[in-house]
Amino acid sequence: MGTDRIPGRQGGGYQGISLNYLRRLEELLGIRLEIAAGLSWSEGVEAVRRKRIDMAVSMARTKAREDFALFTSPYLSIPVNIFARNEVSYIGSLDNLAGKQVAVIRDYAVAEWLKRDHPEIRQVLFESTPDALKMVAAGKVDAHVGDVVTTSYYIGKLHLNHVRVAGETPYKNNQSMAVRADWPIFAGILQKALDAIEQPERDTFFNRWMSIKYEHGLDYTLLWQILAAVAMLFAAVLFWNNRLNTAVK
Repeated sequence: MGTDRIPGRQGGGYQGISLNYLRRLEELLGIRLEIAAGLSWSEGVEAVRRKRIDMAVSMARTKAREDFALFTSPYLSIPVNIFARNEVSYIGSLDNLAGKQVAVIRDYAVAEWLKRDHPEIRQVLFESTPDALKMVAAGKVDAHVGDVVTTSYYIGKLHLNHVRVAGETPYKNNQSMAVRADWPIFAGILQKALDAIEQPERDTFFNRWMSIKYEHGLDYTLLWQILAAVAMLFAAVLFWNNRLNTAVK
């Protein structure tokens, strides 16, 4: 996924909420998964579509994606917000972006939702969140619509202190695991394994990586204290055997 792949990557390793789930599933199922690194988001989605990789660890379910992938129930819900420069008046809602140039990440679910619900918004597509935010910061586009985890992470990482939350949307990225459409048995096994992860452990995963503070008022400000989460991991299954049929009943 390029630079937009793994917020929280340090020293060549991968960190984040989705990776916690991935490793826990490996333990529950007795399998080994290999992360397919070096893919942009669009390349990863296309690789799942063409069955060159077997699953995506974190992907929002959309109607278009249901044509080539099977989805587990969501295990993480991430709000989608509007981001703009500090000097821009508070935007508030997507209705106020009609006719405006808005940075959106290519092949993200947000792009599909905006096209469906707000065709009056002029989408400008980028390959990564850093690219989109740099254009916002430079005043080349009016705003960026993206999930609060990834966007806030890169605002901090790139020291874009003059970019802030400028509005809210009705959307949430409900992240699921997506499996190639011709592997329904594996998709079912993953769902059973996810169901076996109880809420206290899920809370531990969440609290380990994120602490969020909202200051409400006319000028909304979002502060991230721990900004590490996985936007998406693509995985290739290296090993799974009869244990998959018995590991999670």
